Formats: sequence, C-alpha cells, structure tokens
Amino acid sequence: MASSNNAEPPSFQSHLLLEDDQIHALGIADHNIENYRRWRYRYSFGIHSWYDRLKEHTFRTSFVEFSYQDAQAILNARLGGKEPFSERLLALTKRLNEVLKDFPNGAFVKLDTRSPKDVPVYDQDDTATKRNIDHELGILTLSQLQDPNEKTALFVRATNKALRVRNGEQAIKLLVSSLRVQEDLGKAIEFGEGVFSSAIVVREWIDEVVNHPEMEFRGFVHKNNLNAVTQYFSFIHFPDLEREKPHLQTKIVDFFESIKDKIPHESYIIDLIVLRDRIMIIELNPFHVGAGAGLFSWRDHRRLFMEGPFQFRVADASVTENAYEYVPPSWQRYIDTQIGSVQETRYIKYAIPVALVVATVVARGAYYYYTHKR
Repeated sequence: MASSNNAEPPSFQSHLLLEDDQIHALGIADHNIENYRRWRYRYSFGIHSWYDRLKEHTFRTSFVEFSYQDAQAILNARLGGKEPFSERLLALTKRLNEVLKDFPNGAFVKLDTRSPKDVPVYDQDDTATKRNIDHELGILTLSQLQDPNEKTALFVRATNKALRVRNGEQAIKLLVSSLRVQEDLGKAIEFGEGVFSSAIVVREWIDEVVNHPEMEFRGFVHKNNLNAVTQYFSFIHFPDLEREKPHLQTKIVDFFESIKDKIPHESYIIDLIVLRDRIMIIELNPFHVGAGAGLFSWRDHRRLFMEGPFQFRVADASVTENAYEYVPPSWQRYIDTQIGSVQETRYIKYAIPVALVVATVVARGAYYYYTHKR
C-alpha cells in the first residue's frame, strides 16, 4: 500500500529510554549500555507494568516466582547443558502446578515479555498441533479443503490451540523449547543478577479467543492517540471483517477511549481481541519497529503511527493468493497429506453408500421390468 506521507517522520522520544548516566549508575559496563537501554525499554511494557490498572479489561493473570537462577536453568535445558528437569526446574514446575490449580480450563503460559508461540509453528513433530489440525480438517467442507486461505486459517487456529497447558511439565517444555523465550532470557541475564528482571506469567485460557483469530487486532498509539489499527493476522482474508469493518472500527475506538487513561504508558502497541460481549487487551508492546505492522509498514507509515490521521485496515481477497506461504513447508506437507486422507474417508463414507443405493434402485427397476413388462 502507498505511503501515507513521504515527509521525514518526527524523531521518537520516551522517558523509558534511559540516559547513559542512568544506565551507568546501575553498574552496566560501557560496551553494554546500548543493549541494556533497548532491553530495559522492551521490558518496561511487560504485563507487570499495566496488569493491576487494567485487570478488568484483560485475561485473569498470575505471576510465578522466577529468579535469575531459574532463567539460567531454562537456558541450560534448552542448550542441553544439563538434564532438562534439573532440581531447579523441578521446583519451578511445582510452583507452576500450584498456580495452575486456579485455572481449571488450562492456561496460556509465557514470559512477562514474549510467549513461546513459535514452538508449535516450527516443531513439525508437535503432537498437539497435529491433533488440532486433524480436528480442524474434519470441520471444513471439500471446497474449503482446497482453499489456501482456509488452510492457512486452520493452521493458525491449530497452533494457537496447541499453546494451552494444564500442568507445570507442559509449561516448562514449551518454555524450554522456545527460541523466543531463549532470546528474551538470554538478554535478561546478560547484564547480571543485580539488574535481572523477568517473570513467568500464567493467563486465563478462553476458547473463543483461539477459535476466532480474525477478531484479533493491533493498534498503534503515540502520545495517547490511537492512530492506526490493523487486522493482526494480516495474511488471511476473513470476508466477515470487510462487511463488519465500520462497526468494528467504532467498537475498537470507543473501547480505547474508555481505557486509555488507565494505561501507564504514552506510546505503545496494543493488541486486542474483539469477543461477542466485550473487548479484551491481549498485551502491550513497545512502540518500536520490532513490533509487526500488519497491513501497514514501519517504513511507509511511521509518520501515520505518530501523527495520524486514524486508519483502520483489514485484509481483502488479494492476500489469499500467497496466504499458504505463511505455513512452514513441513506443515504444508502434513496438512495436504491429511487432506488426502480426509477426502478418501469421506468418499468411502458417502460416495460408496450412495453408489449402493443407486445400484439397488437400478436392480429393482430391472427386476420389475423383466417380471412385469415382459
């Protein structure tokens, strides 16, 4: 899409971007000042920074005690340096099990910053994802089974559902397996135990959220103004969104205006889910190019993100041509193989009985002809 304004956008400033002397005072070495500034800025938007003020507008959440040594244990398990379930990880698993007792429908477990959502996407042997894909395929019609757009949406739902955990062992396995978690914890411990900050977060699981990825949106807020909103899964065409766009825009803008004064940040990225009876905040992210821009781009729309005027974008049918490219090749092969099995099963289940009925009718007609007409 064309740039909203070709002029050079204004520079971005935030009190959360610490000055060098502030970072020096924390004991950070000179060569790590810029790395720490960036990490500290990102961490400032973690759930801990806004949950108490916005808990009625987001998922019920519990924070699990998590230390510098716990972070090291997860990294060591990921790197194979120690047994996956060392004594420290066993203790962390026990704490997670205690917290998860309060989440009978399961939960979504993540770091205070990012989640392990990369695991089911890139682990081609993930049994939960395979099970979810098989279930989703059983729901689609034969024509939908051949639609790249539908297959991509199916994959998104299947991988999202694979993130539900019901016990500490499942949670630790996800955290240890995630490259996103490894990256975040690696940065968190890089600066030493004295300035270590991180947390494991357990969040309420709501089936409606994962069943409707089309209702997830990302907003760009600068100086408390919501300047742009995009469909989150911007590579999938959801026809209902185009029809409902004006109504959705009004709902999202009205919701934002009702909660913006409670948010303890001035500029940020906000992810929302529009449910049947409410809108919920999923998370806040730093106002930074590292946050995906969806149907916008940081290169072309930085000024728009900072100054407006407001735009709301949902994907049209043109994205369907390349939608399936967002599914990793290994999962494409699995999905397409399973589609062949589903089609064969449905043929056996429906086509053969129909053929038998037709054959029976023909046989009876022939019998009647030869016994009554001749």
